Amino acid sequence: MPLVTLQDRPASCSAIRHAAGVLWRASIAEDDSSLCPALQNHFSDPSLTAVNLHTGINRPRRGVVMCTKDSITLAFQGCHPDEAIQNLWVCAKGPNWWDIPFPVFSDGNLVHSFFRDLWWDMRRATLEALDEAIRSMVARGTEPKEVIVTGFSMGGGISMYVGRNMSRRVRSRSEHPLTNPRK
Repeated sequence: MPLVTLQDRPASCSAIRHAAGVLWRASIAEDDSSLCPALQNHFSDPSLTAVNLHTGINRPRRGVVMCTKDSITLAFQGCHPDEAIQNLWVCAKGPNWWDIPFPVFSDGNLVHSFFRDLWWDMRRATLEALDEAIRSMVARGTEPKEVIVTGFSMGGGISMYVGRNMSRRVRSRSEHPLTNPRK
């Protein structure tokens, strides 16, 4: 079945089409070196930059931070078939099979353990890539007009976890990108 391109109707459709394009290209890029050129061609933007995000839990790319002239996209990919068991890790568990699962909380909210662990393994690289994207925009005399946080399947869970914490960071970095210490 061919990929169907969304047409510009309401204003939000362009953001949805943009996010879907990033996730689609990331899912079909064979390796890290082919992703940025594929995204540059897809979006017809030779100045576009992309940073691949990996975790210590698994080898494949888990996400990408993409920066265009005035927007930043954080896109988190779905799981691979060999990760199906981890996708069920709603509660955390010790390393032994007999360890009792326990709930994990973040900011007072119950969170999915595997999604949280993947985010924590990508957090530093994601925030550094986000800060660099904002710095490069400010150096060009612009600021992010939109920051899209998206994901597919497992990446959707990660993106929800990430998205609720990102707006404050983006605002503080665009106001004072070089004077704010890294958080």
